[in-house]
Amino acid sequence: MLVLKSPSQLLLDTCDDPAYTLGAQLRTLQLQLNQPHVELDLNARGRRGRTLLMRFVEMHAWGELRAPVEARSVFSNRAHVVRLLSFVDTADVTLCDEDRNNVLHLLASFPLPNLADPHSFACALLSKLVPKGIDVDARGELGRTAVNTVGNRCAHAPIIGGSIAPLLLQYGADPTLPDIDGNNLMHNLVRQQLWRLVEQITSSAAHAGAQHLLAASSASSAALSLGAPAPATLWQTQPVLRFGMFHRNHAGETAFDAAARIYKAQATSRDAHATHDLLQRLQRSWKKGVRSQLQALIQQRVPVAVLADLVVQYVDGSGRPFESP
Repeated sequence: MLVLKSPSQLLLDTCDDPAYTLGAQLRTLQLQLNQPHVELDLNARGRRGRTLLMRFVEMHAWGELRAPVEARSVFSNRAHVVRLLSFVDTADVTLCDEDRNNVLHLLASFPLPNLADPHSFACALLSKLVPKGIDVDARGELGRTAVNTVGNRCAHAPIIGGSIAPLLLQYGADPTLPDIDGNNLMHNLVRQQLWRLVEQITSSAAHAGAQHLLAASSASSAALSLGAPAPATLWQTQPVLRFGMFHRNHAGETAFDAAARIYKAQATSRDAHATHDLLQRLQRSWKKGVRSQLQALIQQRVPVAVLADLVVQYVDGSGRPFESP
């Protein structure tokens, strides 16, 4: 008996069949998008339990590298992007694959093109996923959240675009949540040696934390003048302190320790100088953030004991001040 498959299942079969190249998969998708009567079910599942929505993310990520002409004809075409996003309205964005990863984990795993454009497919998709109730801190494979998955596949392909990690952080992702090995976002970025992303995120976190505290200091001072208690717990929630640069994994290693270890291993290579410069820039960025926060907390008349706890956050396990290797 002849069984007619839906357009969604036909597309998934094309994606899962090794006989079809990525270019052929993208051409098939473009053909379906050019037919206004075709409706795609993004909840349809294929190999490894991946939904059609997850396949679109993979096509978008790898397309610029393996089939740029076909990829741009789909994901740089505004009409096609709008049509793809219209299908997301009826999709269950909480679905996970066999590895327990949801679509956010896939978005974070790959370097994505055109992230500077807020209308790009990846940015527009993320802006639709969050309001639909997707959990930005959902645990996937190896206990990793989406933001903690950043860079996993970057080591296996040239960096063809940017990371969606800064956008995930803006949407409230917690960068301090560790995986089953105790590694958080910074551990994994350092392990993949994604130095530009490390510097970008830590610098923005330091700036955000300093600005937040400085802005809050005037309001806190006004409260103190009226006899209100000092906000002793304010420092515990700020981005610089929460970011986990000094969190130790199960091996007792911080992200900065890992960076120092990589630097020492590269001591005889041409990358050593660049790595050392990066570590120094990180140190200056964090010290600047610490100074700004201390100044803000002093203005708020926070008790000395709280300030002492803050300083402890920025020394290593031996009690020595935070220093470059």
